[in-house]
Amino acid sequence: MALLTELSAEAEAHRDPTPGEIAYEQAMQALSATNSALGDQWRREYDNYAARLTEAVEAQLAGLQLSVPVFVSITCAPESYEPGAFDEHAPPLYPRNAIETAVNRAITDSPTPAALPAQLLLDRCRSRTSHSRRCKGALR
Repeated sequence: MALLTELSAEAEAHRDPTPGEIAYEQAMQALSATNSALGDQWRREYDNYAARLTEAVEAQLAGLQLSVPVFVSITCAPESYEPGAFDEHAPPLYPRNAIETAVNRAITDSPTPAALPAQLLLDRCRSRTSHSRRCKGALR
């Protein structure tokens, strides 16, 4: 394999790329740029959601007129995480007190980014990729 890689690199160094190779490289660069832009949009949408959710939780908690100050900070989850890590931090299914009820109401009433452009495009891409893999598997 190393020899093949070396020979390929040597061959490319001594010839101009073919029109097909140029088109392929341009297409890959365009896909990479689109993927980066989509990822950036997705992160912006989730950052905005975190800000809106923070405001909603603060508003719900303010309505309780608690005797202590409350500070809320909601951020996006890390990109890498252990399986089940999100479940550890999920709110309880059934609120046990007024604070949990207020937080639950804020979460329920805040629209999620699931219907925003980046998520819809990501879902469509995943669907097509999955469909493409199924089709290729059926042709083998």
